[in-house]
Amino acid sequence: DFNEYAESVNYSVICDSFEEVDRYPFSPTDGYMYVSFHLVVKNTGVGKVNTTNNVICLADGMLADSTWHSDRKELPSTTLPAGVSTEGYMCFEVPVDTEEFELRYGDYVTIHIENTLR
Repeated sequence: DFNEYAESVNYSVICDSFEEVDRYPFSPTDGYMYVSFHLVVKNTGVGKVNTTNNVICLADGMLADSTWHSDRKELPSTTLPAGVSTEGYMCFEVPVDTEEFELRYGDYVTIHIENTLR
C-alpha cells in the first residue's frame, strides 16, 4: 500500500510520494497523464543486493508505458551493501481515470496505490 514498506527476503521498497508531472516539451496522449512515483529501495539482508530500475506499473490492471522525466533523479540500478538505501523516481503514462496503480518491483514486491490525483 502507499507509504508502507513492501518487503522481500533481502530488500524493502516504499513509494512515499506520487504526483502528476509535466514532461515539456512532451505531452501525454489524450485522456492520459504522466505520473511520477518516488521509490526508496533498502537492502534489509546481510549481503549485497543488486537493485533495478525495472519497475512495472499497472493502471487498473493494464500495463502502463514507462517514460523518463528528465529533471528528476531516475531510480538507479546499483549494488547496495547491507543496510543501505537508494531512491529515485519512475514515471509512467497512465489513463486519467485510473482508480488504482500497482507497482511491481523485482520478482516479489507489489505496491498497491489508490489514485488520489483524480
